[in-house]
Amino acid sequence: MNENQNFMDNLLDKAEDLAKTSFELMRLKMVDKLSEVLSSALPGIILGVVMLFMVLMLSIAASLYLGDLAGQSWYGFLIVSGFYLMIIIILYLFRAPVKKRISDTIIKKTLN
Repeated sequence: MNENQNFMDNLLDKAEDLAKTSFELMRLKMVDKLSEVLSSALPGIILGVVMLFMVLMLSIAASLYLGDLAGQSWYGFLIVSGFYLMIIIILYLFRAPVKKRISDTIIKKTLN
């Protein structure tokens, strides 16, 4: 009976060690994937912010130029705003494919 008890205690200890090791391995794999995704996303975010400022400056320049051609500076801002409104409408109409593509990219980066 004592041998069986020792065997069961040993088996339970090994099972507990296996569970702890498996949990630690899963945690480390998740941290690795998260760091990969974030490190690949960070340059994209920085590039996006720089491009946003560039588009902002170009939009202001185009608005002033178009306003100068139209005779009133606010006409230029109205024209550029209308252009951005068209882009927003197009993106809204095609939001499902864009969302799916972004989701697929995130999943692919996470699983690879």
